Amino acid sequence: MIAFQTSIAIERPIEEVFAHVSDPGNFPSWNSAVREVRTSAGANGTGSTYAMDRQLPTGATTDRLEIVARKQPREFAIRTTSGPTPFLYRYHFAAENEKTILHLDAQVELKGVAALVPPLARLAVKHGVDDNLARLKLILEKREGCQNSDSALNRGFDTLHDLINLARRPLLLADAERLFDVVEVVVDETVGERASRMQPDCVRAGRPGGDVVEVGA
Repeated sequence: MIAFQTSIAIERPIEEVFAHVSDPGNFPSWNSAVREVRTSAGANGTGSTYAMDRQLPTGATTDRLEIVARKQPREFAIRTTSGPTPFLYRYHFAAENEKTILHLDAQVELKGVAALVPPLARLAVKHGVDDNLARLKLILEKREGCQNSDSALNRGFDTLHDLINLARRPLLLADAERLFDVVEVVVDETVGERASRMQPDCVRAGRPGGDVVEVGA
């Protein structure tokens, strides 16, 4: 299992940020892989469950979700109960001046090959999450001139899904070669610099930051 923390400042009232983030029906608007979220039971409160459809490079998948905490407007936590990448995300909200500080504590379980390279897996997962939070910031702040930033923002999830694809089958020679490709993408700082230059100023300025830590498998 891997864990990481990340934060982002959003120039909107805390009530507005909480309302958007804590409604799983909004996930498709700011999560690049999510196509649809359907309510299974409940009404966005603790214990409510959902089916989340995602389109990954490896194909379509459906995850089952459950809200485990919803304390307006300070805390929201959601976890998977089934799916290829079990996770628990705890979002914390704090008002600061006229901004909202959104902090995420994340735990993600990766299996197979991805579990053998936790530093790489952490970088890939956190990169994808940070890109989605940057998109969330743009949506809530209604920034202009950022509509064409999706291709750069999706890179982290593409890398993560490559890892997931490797983790779902025995390691073959071709898989090992692909793994080296994924490593190169994540650790090559020049790639990151090029991606940064491709992004609008509002994306570069708004991208989250945070720490990455490892927890016991």
